[in-house]
Amino acid sequence: MARDLTEASIADGSILFVATDGSIATAEGIDRLVAATRANVAIVASIGAGAIEAANEASFGTASGVAHVHVGEHTEPPSRLTDALDPHQPVIDRIEDRADLGAVGQAINRHLSDHGVRSGRPVVIVNSLTEILRNNTTEHVFYFMHLLIGLVRSHGGVCLFIYDRQKHETHELATLAELVDGVAVEPGLEEANGFDLAMPQPSVGDRAVNSLVAYSPVLWILAVLTFGMTDIVTTYIGLASGVAYEASPLAALIFEDNRFGYIYVAKGAVFVLFYLIWRFVPTPYNVSIPLGLTILGTSITLWNSYVIATGFL
Repeated sequence: MARDLTEASIADGSILFVATDGSIATAEGIDRLVAATRANVAIVASIGAGAIEAANEASFGTASGVAHVHVGEHTEPPSRLTDALDPHQPVIDRIEDRADLGAVGQAINRHLSDHGVRSGRPVVIVNSLTEILRNNTTEHVFYFMHLLIGLVRSHGGVCLFIYDRQKHETHELATLAELVDGVAVEPGLEEANGFDLAMPQPSVGDRAVNSLVAYSPVLWILAVLTFGMTDIVTTYIGLASGVAYEASPLAALIFEDNRFGYIYVAKGAVFVLFYLIWRFVPTPYNVSIPLGLTILGTSITLWNSYVIATGFL
């Protein structure tokens, strides 16, 4: 059941999806969210021209301080005002690249650190998650949300991610939903209008895939460690000690006459090829690439270790 922000008391540290009737919250919608969450400081990350316009038009009635992070649609160089927080003179950060989630997170962190604690309850509104996902992969957005949520909770604040329920695939929304406490309804949005607010519940298989997708960078690290490093090391030990020989004709050609360094070139070419494939294969199917390399590298390493151990016995 979705929460109604007009009735529910939102506790400090709450992290919520907020469903809107569109890809962004309007100026009126932002004002209702600020009022509903009893925000003392409102930090609004606006992605795209429409969201920036909405933030500029909002009054932020209950907030004694306002900070804007404007992402995209800018021609002027990045700047930051350092005046004291005031609803009529908001602190502003401007970020050109919509895919630079690191810069967005750093800007929000500065505002939280500078003003969040001493000014009272900070509420971070990301307007919107739908727009962020148009310019970033699900994996990148997952890590951005994970870090941002940690920052908000450390300051006892509230974080609201605006999203258009009808614009997302079940998989990506279910993956990101694991980070939040639930779904809230934007004040003024009625379920009776036929707007589906139900959060998709992934199956056990979907949850497993979601976890693999979310931690695909870790899988790439494991792939490098196993297929790229321990495979080579155990092969070298086996060949150098004389307890094993290379069965593959291609590998035998590479290793003969102490041309061991060539294997790094071959492995590097394999990683570049599979990384390019990973970039172009859609999520979640591309997670099979680093997972497959990790499984293959681990299997070869274990086999090489077995051969070496039995050879010395």
